[in-house]
Amino acid sequence: MVRRPRGRPRSFDETATLEAALTLFWSRGLDGTSLDDIAAATGVARPSLTNAFGTKEDLFVRTLNRFASELNTSFQVSFRGDAPASDVLRHIYAAALDTYYGGPDGPRGCFAISVATAEATTRPKVRAALAAILADIDDGFRTVFEHARRRGGLPAGADPAARARLAAAVLHSLAIRARAGEPRTELEAALPAMIALICGPEA
Repeated sequence: MVRRPRGRPRSFDETATLEAALTLFWSRGLDGTSLDDIAAATGVARPSLTNAFGTKEDLFVRTLNRFASELNTSFQVSFRGDAPASDVLRHIYAAALDTYYGGPDGPRGCFAISVATAEATTRPKVRAALAAILADIDDGFRTVFEHARRRGGLPAGADPAARARLAAAVLHSLAIRARAGEPRTELEAALPAMIALICGPEA
């Protein structure tokens, strides 16, 4: 039997390429970014990009999923054992603000909330990926409040799902306000009151 020769291994770093594409999409959006732009930024030829990632929309979804994975990691790092829910929220929101204000060209907000929402109306793949990310965010916050209730940090009748929705709404609001250029100091000053409203009295 004659063995078929294996295809040549890719000569570029997929992770680095995805990060570069993510930065461009985050700044310019899907329509404002071309595959030629990504090729120029990464040094990867356009045919190699399409062979590895598919269409530009497919590549956008890959970057969106990568962003979601990094967001999930941030949740896990912020979830600290027996820390009160309010402390966990403070860590999550602080990490989010670092991301929202950490763009190379200034405040950029959240890739999912600030960019993907605009693309989701006409692109089912983007809509599905965005819906999954929002569900994961809700699940992450719900886990925080379920854990707090089990430890007695919240009243027995507290609704973790409802509080998770409120916590997520604050997260999304921070993203929008950062993207709009609201000073970080103003958002940080408002957070303690927001967290107190979400968590209520903690044991």
